[in-house]
Amino acid sequence: MFLADEPATEIQLNALKRFGYVPDHALTRAEASHLLTTYQHPQPTEQPESVPLITQHSPYHLRKVVEQARAAVAGRVPDSEPALAEAMRQRQEFWIDTCREVTQMRLAWPEIITLYRQQGCRFMWPTHEQVQEILDALDGALPAWDRDHPELFYQTLELNFPTLVQNRCPAHGMV
Repeated sequence: MFLADEPATEIQLNALKRFGYVPDHALTRAEASHLLTTYQHPQPTEQPESVPLITQHSPYHLRKVVEQARAAVAGRVPDSEPALAEAMRQRQEFWIDTCREVTQMRLAWPEIITLYRQQGCRFMWPTHEQVQEILDALDGALPAWDRDHPELFYQTLELNFPTLVQNRCPAHGMV
């Protein structure tokens, strides 16, 4: 077993608590280290002034931001097209991150780590286009799927892109 796979240390867990993060599962040293780096050195993202800063990390909230941006484009609000593109990119990135190992995640929000452990670990990274295809299908079929049934993303991913399914899920110990 690699040292990174061992349970997080008390020092790491206490430091995460100071940042307000309370894990919902046992963290490894690597996961805790990655989270601490993210909290200590957040990566700034350049955003146009009209793009609302996403502070809520739920997939449903991200969809609502996209819907608001689409409404702004439809209403011909100036500079709304870049805001829509950025909101869509952030939403796609959220779902792609749920299929990345914790050390590879770009956002590493607690919601993403939870979805990775529950479902996403079974998949290789989908492309932005593949994710958008799934989001469009699910958004058109169910109004609040991402709030009430986020597992539908992975079921649809598996049905439409079976080559992305891995033979193992490290988080679940499946091989």
